[in-house]
Formats: sequence, C-alpha cells, structure tokens
Amino acid sequence: MPSNPKSMLRKVLPTAHRVLLEKIIQKKLSNVRGKVLVIGAGHDPYRNMLSSASSVIVTDISDNYGTIDVVVDAHQLPYKDGSFDTIIAIEVIEHLHTPSKAINECYRVLSENGTLVCSIPFMFHVHGDPNDYQRLTKQGIVKLTVDFKEVNIHEIGGRLAVALDIITTSSKIMVPFRIINNIFRLSLLSKLKINDCASGYWIEAKK
Repeated sequence: MPSNPKSMLRKVLPTAHRVLLEKIIQKKLSNVRGKVLVIGAGHDPYRNMLSSASSVIVTDISDNYGTIDVVVDAHQLPYKDGSFDTIIAIEVIEHLHTPSKAINECYRVLSENGTLVCSIPFMFHVHGDPNDYQRLTKQGIVKLTVDFKEVNIHEIGGRLAVALDIITTSSKIMVPFRIINNIFRLSLLSKLKINDCASGYWIEAKK
C-alpha cells in the first residue's frame, strides 16, 4: 500500500529522496499541457498540480482511496493508440513485474511527439506497493526507453541523500531523525548529485 504524500507525517518527516523528488514534481507538472494520463497515482497527489492540462485521467491498479478515475493495469492500458499527449508515472516502474511491457503500452497510447514523464528510485530501500521488483541504472533506463526518439535522464540526489535515507529508514526508532532531511529543501543541497550513486532518476522520454 503506498504511503500518502499529503499526510502530515510525510510532510514533517520525509525521506531525503521524497524532498528532492517533490521539488522536481512541483516545478515540472505545472508546465504539462494537453491530454494527460497518470499511472499509479495512489492517493492522487498530482491532479491539482496539472493546472495547465486540458484533461487528466488518474489511474491505479486499485482504488482503495476513492481518488482514482479508472482502475487499470499499466501492462495493458485500455486506451486507443495516440490517446494522450503526456503520461505521468511517478515512482511506479519499480513496482511493475514487466516494466518493458508497460513502457511499450505508454509508447502506444502516446500521441506523436507525446512525452512519458516518470521517476524511479535507485539507491533507495525496498518498499512494497504491493511489490517492489527492481532498481534500474541509467543504462537500464536507456535500454527500457530505446524506442523513444529523445530521452532525458536526470539524477536525483547523491551520496548524502542516500546515506541519510539508509539510516533514517532502517527502523522505526530512526524515523524522527528524518526531520533533518528537510535541509534538502535548500536550493544548494538539492542540486548536489553524484552520477554513480543517485537516490533516483527523473526521466522525460519523447515519442
């Protein structure tokens, strides 16, 4: 079951990875336009950020929270070819048993010049939602998105963020120490990245 990014606990005691990711999300999603499909939305924290979109369909594999428009399996999307201008999948790919099949489906339902926007963790603890299958390197992402004509991959965080998350997610006793992760809200620290030890990746792939 996915945690709720809107909860007070997540806001006050976030992981370093989530702080860094939220800064990117807030910046990027406000610029998304056209017809948008959100995959694996969970508690649906993204709909209100997509103010420039002409339409938004929010999906997940289940609707336990009453926030989902359509229940779908990302491996078999029930939409016609070229239906969407943008597909958003935030922290979803690691939970898919066959990510290549899901990416092929995204490619199919994207319009010409449409964009897949997604993020995935790399150096981050295993977390079920309900399952957690893999971590991809940058080269793995390139392989996964090989059919797209333009793929931009940006590292999220580096060794400091990774080390703090390893420590503060190691046990319930360490959870209160996550408050220190709020330091990554500072612009200087949010820009610190190390290519071979990223906390995760932000990907924008154009069809």
